[in-house]
Amino acid sequence: MRQQFSRLHGDAESERSRPAPQLPVGLDQRWPVYARNQEVTDAAADEIIPPALAEGWDTCNACVVFVSTLGGSWLEGNFPAFLSLLMELASHGRATQTPGDAAVTRRCVSFILRSTLGSLLGEKAQTNAAKQLCLAVAAQKPAIDAALTDGNVETRVSAADVAASQHMLVCCLLELGGLIQGLGTTAAPLLTDSSTALVDTVISVLLHPAASARLAAAWCLRCVATAMPSQCSPLLDRCAERLVALKSSPEAVAGYGAAVAALVAAVQHCPLGIPHTKGMVVLSLAEDLLRSASQNSRISLQRTQAGWLLVSSLITLGPAVVEHHLARLLLLWRCVFPASLREQEMELRRGDYFTWQVTLEGRAGALCAMKNLLLHCRELVTDDIISRLLTPLACAVALLTRLPALLRSYSSSVRSSSVVYRLRVYELLALLPPHTYQESFGVMMNQLVSDLSGPDNLNQPCSELTLLPPLCHHDDLQLVGPALHHTDHRYIQEQLHGSSVGGGSLDNDAFSLCEKSDEAPAPLPPPVALTAAAVRLFGVLHPHVISAQRVKILEQFVETVNQLKGQRQQTVQTHVCAALCSLLKHQAGVRGSLGPEEVRSPALSLLSGALESAGPLLRCLAAEGLARLVQLVADPGFTVSVSLLCFDRLKSARDAASRSGYALALGALQRYTGGISSPQHLSTCLGVLFTLSQDSTSPEVQAWSLHSLSLAVDLSGGLYRAHAEPSFTLVLRLLLSAPPTHPEVHLSLARCLHALITCLGPDLQGEGAAVSSLRSSCLVGCGVMQDGPDALVQARAISCLQQLHMFSPPHVNLAKLVPALCEILLDYSLLAHLCSSYLCLRRAVVACLRQLVQREALEVSQHAITLVKELPRRDNTQLGAC
Repeated sequence: MRQQFSRLHGDAESERSRPAPQLPVGLDQRWPVYARNQEVTDAAADEIIPPALAEGWDTCNACVVFVSTLGGSWLEGNFPAFLSLLMELASHGRATQTPGDAAVTRRCVSFILRSTLGSLLGEKAQTNAAKQLCLAVAAQKPAIDAALTDGNVETRVSAADVAASQHMLVCCLLELGGLIQGLGTTAAPLLTDSSTALVDTVISVLLHPAASARLAAAWCLRCVATAMPSQCSPLLDRCAERLVALKSSPEAVAGYGAAVAALVAAVQHCPLGIPHTKGMVVLSLAEDLLRSASQNSRISLQRTQAGWLLVSSLITLGPAVVEHHLARLLLLWRCVFPASLREQEMELRRGDYFTWQVTLEGRAGALCAMKNLLLHCRELVTDDIISRLLTPLACAVALLTRLPALLRSYSSSVRSSSVVYRLRVYELLALLPPHTYQESFGVMMNQLVSDLSGPDNLNQPCSELTLLPPLCHHDDLQLVGPALHHTDHRYIQEQLHGSSVGGGSLDNDAFSLCEKSDEAPAPLPPPVALTAAAVRLFGVLHPHVISAQRVKILEQFVETVNQLKGQRQQTVQTHVCAALCSLLKHQAGVRGSLGPEEVRSPALSLLSGALESAGPLLRCLAAEGLARLVQLVADPGFTVSVSLLCFDRLKSARDAASRSGYALALGALQRYTGGISSPQHLSTCLGVLFTLSQDSTSPEVQAWSLHSLSLAVDLSGGLYRAHAEPSFTLVLRLLLSAPPTHPEVHLSLARCLHALITCLGPDLQGEGAAVSSLRSSCLVGCGVMQDGPDALVQARAISCLQQLHMFSPPHVNLAKLVPALCEILLDYSLLAHLCSSYLCLRRAVVACLRQLVQREALEVSQHAITLVKELPRRDNTQLGAC
């Protein structure tokens, strides 16, 4: 490995005249030295492929910066060696010890490939890179063949070799699919190039022993069909023929079944579709697989899974196709479930662990196909169709109560299948009208309460980054940290933050191949997905149970949280608060009510407890939940009482977490009630928030209180103008005094400044001394933020200048602003910084320039031309590329 990097380093000598990229703020102290100094030593070569996942973030970004610095021409010439190094990382034994670690490692390698090949190379170079990836896939074919051959011991490969090959194949195939999808029809020569035999090579992986490699190959074929729709039907015919010919092989059934499903799902992206007869072929294949599943126990599971996967993909073709096959689909669903609840009771007395494993997988697949019918063919789901599905639904729900007995009888043999089955039931019921399964409300609520707070699930993994962000307000997520900002590497940060629950991977859910997505899906492990599905279903179902039970459930949640301690308490608190906020958000969306008055007390108790949590994401969720609670109650007296509760807790609280949570709640409380309309309440809020924002001993409290202050400015409208001058003074003083080591404080200050500019609006055009002073404060504040080291703060500064230009154009100096914006997009060193870190800064620059040219196109053009004339003296060679 060191020799390879030494050779790469030697080839890079000609590239050293380029300036080194600037690093994202807050990361430069953690990055390897060579990323800053553009020096690759033997010691740094060892750090390129660390065995520990804790270094995954540094490794990903260091590789991207390293390659971006050397440039596209270097990458094109050295791609085989670079790919070899990445494959070593993907297959490193210490980085793939568990399925979760392996998934995160693969995602990191895929990120490096996407960030370099997808952005640095032109069309021709990307075509060559696709050929190299195809050759790397072909190099693993001997291992695949040996694994499938029942030869002597000498010809067999070890399990470790098979595992290593699957990780390399997944990374190569996903990137190959991404390149082909980006190239579109220009990738057609790749399919006819005999030196690579791309289609044959990808199809050969469909027989790999590992499910992750087979599914990656299926996704790659889907990308080929999406990029070149004319290839969809030939590929579909070829895979269907091989599926029929090799239906006695478990790997072939699973691999070719996934490929056919992926190709059918690709039709969602092809406006011209496929011949109508293809749908009949796919359904016939599915019926044949499901019918023959019981004939050979060795491949029963694979045939069952492949059969329902094909049915699910068929339904994605839409109502115009599905309506002709609906009768056959209803028959399949009726056959997979018992004819009655009595027959299901008799069924529980027979069978072994394998029979129940196949049964649960089959019914889970059938439920997933029903879910797809609701998603893709909603107009076909009439009352008559729903009535014909009621018996299967009743049996599906009734089986939930029998799963604990099956687990006791067969232990871990059916555990994973039971989790997937429960997941499918929850996903389907969340889409159905609740009145269709009204008789099952009691059973379902007991199941949901057990999943969210029961003792059997206290040790289940909990990922806040998976569960909570969709329920939080978008503007509040900036308080949580960089993992939730809009950045080029956001999904990598999410994977690394969520690695404790396992990374997203296609083999977690093969049915994700049917989703309408341009990017390779990365479904989370079933236990994590089950919790998220339980939270969603709770929000839908809770308003439809009787009032007494609604109150009892929330009181039980409060009692459970209070009884637990430590990590178990945090897990349950996260689950139940997410469920409560899902309920509040759902009811607000359908303009429903909270229910009886007795529900308010336990709901308020749960949210106030979460406001004091040590987890910032949970506090954001609680503040949003409190705002939704006030919205649903719609009682001014209740709103005042909640406000007083926040004031009282802020007076007594001493820890930073509680003060931060209640400060945010104070600003967000009236987010959905029409804003702040009481001058007295506004003055009281400002007094508290002004004091908290000046607490320099706790940057967290400062950041959260300033963010809350910005919400108060937004929600007050014209009422806030009387407080504008002291607010500008406060913001400017804190901008000058807050150390740059706390960018979260500067980011909240930037939001405050933006809100104040919006509040004053056209009044900023005035000529009086007071207005002139406010304008000067705006410009000084923007200048301070522009000179700061944090890219997110710089983006906010540009947004503030854009807002100021909209209300007071003459007072924004375009002679300085336009060149500064253009340099961000043109200067190479800053370009490398942007490509490796923050997307929001590029977005802010483009949005600002777009507004400027709409109003003063001539002046902006003149400043840009002047900048271009000066570029040669600045030794900037990137103009042509930009």
